[in-house]
Amino acid sequence: MKNLPRKENGDYAREFKANGNKYIIRTADEGIGILRWSKLQLMSSVMGYGADIAKLEQGFAKLGDLFNGFVKNKNTVFEIAAHINEMRSGMVDESRRNYSYVFWTACLFIVREGEDMTKFIEEEQEAKIDDWNKEGISETDLFDLTKKKLISFITG
Repeated sequence: MKNLPRKENGDYAREFKANGNKYIIRTADEGIGILRWSKLQLMSSVMGYGADIAKLEQGFAKLGDLFNGFVKNKNTVFEIAAHINEMRSGMVDESRRNYSYVFWTACLFIVREGEDMTKFIEEEQEAKIDDWNKEGISETDLFDLTKKKLISFITG
């Protein structure tokens, strides 16, 4: 596997080549446009939670029960913290099982040079993922980059 190029400080480089094509990693300041930002919202929830709303709801319900128990001196802060960590680990585990969503999400902000940012054509996105695959780009790097970019795009 080939790692994405990095700057001296360890951050991902702004550009890389894959299968002969130049790719640019867009920043939140540059933006990705309304269409892509809307897709980012949808894809990130699928990526993070495996589209399993029931599992997410169960986790939050248990968290509510733990907080209620804490107020009544039946639960401790440590139990609440442990459950939050369990939920976070579950999100990461589910994301790792759904790499396809990671790749599709990455397509929103990793763009080919000259790509039209007002569109999101599936065939073009599949071609990008195919380039990354042919180049042997590390799926772990794409996963890590996507997590970092989601935070920067959502929080501004």
